[in-house]
Amino acid sequence: MDVRPHCGVLGGTRSGKSRFAQDLAWQVGQERVLFVATATVSDEEMAARIARHQRDRPGMWLTWEAPLDLEDPLTRHPHYPVVLIDCLSLWVANHLLGAAEGEDLEEHLTKHLDRVFALAQAQNQTLILVSNEVGLGVVPAYPLGRQYRDLLGWVNQKMTHHCAEVYWLLAGIPMRIKPPSPPPQR
Repeated sequence: MDVRPHCGVLGGTRSGKSRFAQDLAWQVGQERVLFVATATVSDEEMAARIARHQRDRPGMWLTWEAPLDLEDPLTRHPHYPVVLIDCLSLWVANHLLGAAEGEDLEEHLTKHLDRVFALAQAQNQTLILVSNEVGLGVVPAYPLGRQYRDLLGWVNQKMTHHCAEVYWLLAGIPMRIKPPSPPPQR
C-alpha cells in the first residue's frame, strides 16, 4: 500500500472532483477505504445525485453517512488506512442550515476540521477531502449565500493548510497546486 500525505481536491460543480478523489483513494487504500458521505436526501433530484455517486464508487468500500460529525466515522473505524470525505461543501451547508442564532460557525467548523486532521494523524490514516471552490463567481445577492461562500472559503483554506497535496480540477483535468508543479525544463 502506498503511503500518501493528506490530500485536498477542489474544483467547481461537475469538474470531476469526486472521480479523481476516488482514483486517489483506490491508489492508496484499494478495498480498504472509508468513504464519508456528507450529503443528505432533501428531494428527488438530490436522491438521484446520491444514487449516482453510490454506483460510481467501489462497492467494497465502507460508506458512512456523516452530514455533521466528521470525527465519528474516523473514531469508529480507525483501521481504515484511507478516509475519503466527499464533500466539505455539503458539510458546511448542513452546519449553516442547522446553526443556532449567533453561533460562530467559522470557529466551530475550523476547530472541527483541526480535530479531524489530528485524529487521522494519530490513527495513521490518510485523508482525501473533496470541496467546491465557490469564490470565483459573482457575490451572492442574499446574506445566506454570502455567509455560505465565506464559510466554505475559510474551511477550504483550513483544509489546504493541513494537506500536503492539493489538486484543482477544471473540466475533468487535475492540476496539482500544492506543492506547485515544477516548471518545465528546457
